[in-house]
Amino acid sequence: MGSNATLESNGRKVRARTYPWGIVDVEDPKYSDLPHLREMLCKTHLQDLKDVTSDLHYESFRAQQLLGKRNLNDIYEDDAYENVEVKYKIIQQKDEQIRDMKQQIIDMQQKLSSNTNEYQSLNSSVEIERSSSGERFTKI
Repeated sequence: MGSNATLESNGRKVRARTYPWGIVDVEDPKYSDLPHLREMLCKTHLQDLKDVTSDLHYESFRAQQLLGKRNLNDIYEDDAYENVEVKYKIIQQKDEQIRDMKQQIIDMQQKLSSNTNEYQSLNSSVEIERSSSGERFTKI
């Protein structure tokens, strides 16, 4: 059962057929198998479309691309050259990062050394002050 007519039923527009005994909603699964049939067909054809795209169209595109190259050595040489270039750039970036990190380590070591020297001088001045204040208290 199907229909192209849009009728109003219970205050809403539906695709339906009119019969002498009333209106039959084509989309209602109680009366019609159309929703189930449409869903099944759409899913089946959609899967077929995916399969055809993957198996036929992609493979023919890939074959055409490979035919553009004369032989497999051309393909591998192009890829190898590009890979070497990319790897060289990555190595340069990593070397730069290592240089920056080494400089940061040197800066941190210098800062730590100066802080340690400052702490030792403060500590020695505090010890001197303690010993001198201790002498004052013992004299009193």
